[in-house]
Amino acid sequence: MKYYNESPESFTGTLTLDLPNGVTLTTQNISHNGTQSGRTITWSAIEVPAYTSADGGGGEVSVTVQVSPDELPSTEANPRILEASATLSAGGVNYVNAVAETELTSEAILMVTLEANEQVMAGELITYQVTVRNDGLSRSQDATINLTLVSEAGSAEAAPTFTFEDDAGVCAGTVCNWTSGNNLEPGGERTATVSIRVADDAGEGSRIEATLNAFSSNAAQTSEREATVSTEITAQPVPALDITLQTLPTAVVALGDEFKALIEVTNRGAAAAKDTTVTLDVPAGASFVSALGGGTESGGVITWNVAELVPVNGATQLVASLRAPNVEGGVELTAEAVTTAILTNGNSQEISARVTESLRVDDAPVLDLQLAMSPDPVAPGDELAMRFTYQNMGHLAANEVVLTSRVPAETTLDLDASSDASCSADPCVAGSTVTVDVGTLQGQANGTARLVLVVDNDTTALQISGVGRACGQKWCGCFGAAGGICLGAGG
Repeated sequence: MKYYNESPESFTGTLTLDLPNGVTLTTQNISHNGTQSGRTITWSAIEVPAYTSADGGGGEVSVTVQVSPDELPSTEANPRILEASATLSAGGVNYVNAVAETELTSEAILMVTLEANEQVMAGELITYQVTVRNDGLSRSQDATINLTLVSEAGSAEAAPTFTFEDDAGVCAGTVCNWTSGNNLEPGGERTATVSIRVADDAGEGSRIEATLNAFSSNAAQTSEREATVSTEITAQPVPALDITLQTLPTAVVALGDEFKALIEVTNRGAAAAKDTTVTLDVPAGASFVSALGGGTESGGVITWNVAELVPVNGATQLVASLRAPNVEGGVELTAEAVTTAILTNGNSQEISARVTESLRVDDAPVLDLQLAMSPDPVAPGDELAMRFTYQNMGHLAANEVVLTSRVPAETTLDLDASSDASCSADPCVAGSTVTVDVGTLQGQANGTARLVLVVDNDTTALQISGVGRACGQKWCGCFGAAGGICLGAGG
């Protein structure tokens, strides 16, 4: 609770808070030495300075309570509202009273994760790590957790068979069911481990797919209630290469300037990758400058030889320096990693990974604009901030940059609280055009602009959306921005 005094006279008062039924607290949950008597909390001798406001200068106290798990939740026919009231008084006079309402919900939000081996050999174990978490506001009710296993032939002649080994007695056939101990409190989590052993005659290229589901009679319908993993049966452990490519600068390079290509090659497989060859094609119009890590250039291709990448998380980082073309346009960079695995039957298997990234070559300014809106959700009558972050990713200054936006429906712009903004209407109501004069934005520079809206008290909207655009002299930034927030109940 925040308190303040806009009058010219300071005073010392008493602040009381009456709590609703259905909540509990302890004295450790009361700030600033407040005292409890039944359902009333009292703060005595509260100093309330003069000339203070909601924006600062006053004071703040707090109480943390816990809603009883036995409280009945709201229904459409019978809403359940917890109401707390606070009073600031002095000399027997009540200066101000405020009421806050909170609606009880009955919704649990179940989130599941499922982890397992990506590859195993015939006869080996697959271990499934099951996690279910309640991210909702209420305890889950009549909850069940199911893990279903499906064998697939894949490139093999037949689907593999398996047997359960470590299942705590909850598995039979191809399904594991947890039917008790699943009613999770908000923020609660349950974990379990199940292991199966793949049959010795499982064919190479076959697969076992596992799907985890969590159900509750009061759970929200979300895609996060289900997770799937697939495990491949291999003749033997083999490498699994992954490659990433980044450039510095990341988006735009000036004509003729030097830039760097950063390559990372990772082995996520179950066996070491021997003698891996990594290549980077020098784009047309660009030129080779240098390469770290033993890289050499020949015929427009930079090549590195990596002796060994160990299993699971073996990685190497490689760097090449290139010079951009002297003409505007774009360059495309392609990197590839290739290794060969020798199989137990004497055959070889080529394993590779490839990635392509593009980089713009331009001396012109390049604007980027992002929008964030807060708080989310927002209540009718509350303030809503639109924060625009703009940057010039190019290397030359952008002149006469202007940020424009329209006031969203069901809101009004507070010009006094916004960043040097002007509006096409007064008052600045929904649909009006808002302008922020940024001026000159140097290359690689950035900044922010903040527009403060007030949501209409009588709004019936479920969501408020905002958009913006940044433009400069004789050209327009190729990036706009959009965002949205949800409307919540008033408090």
